[in-house]
Amino acid sequence: MRFEDLKVSVGEVKFSTVRFDMADYFEAVFSRESFEMMTNILKNLFGSPIWPSDSGKLSNDIKRALEDFGGVRIGQILYFWQKDDTAVFAMLWPWQDDHNITLKIGSVRLRRSMKKNIQGDFLNIIKSFLKMR
Repeated sequence: MRFEDLKVSVGEVKFSTVRFDMADYFEAVFSRESFEMMTNILKNLFGSPIWPSDSGKLSNDIKRALEDFGGVRIGQILYFWQKDDTAVFAMLWPWQDDHNITLKIGSVRLRRSMKKNIQGDFLNIIKSFLKMR
């Protein structure tokens, strides 16, 4: 999925405020009246949301990918797509006024955990050593 295509698709919804419009991140506010239209657009692109989930848990990779964007909490909706180390997401944050909803969409590179880096480096050293014998 290309972030640019996602941005064009959600642009069909009328936004009351656009907060950020960058090459890899877009944030805007729309009204509850457009909620069904927005969720239909997102479902067509992503499939079903991964949050809220039955398990109530997200993977550590997803949590790390979203931490710079405020993460995701109870009452919010998260759509997520990943291929290799690239992820595209859409988050819907309903306001307490029950009228406005913030949309956050972005494209991020997933960071491998330090533990995985160390394990991978260690395994590569062992493999190289064994080949030398």
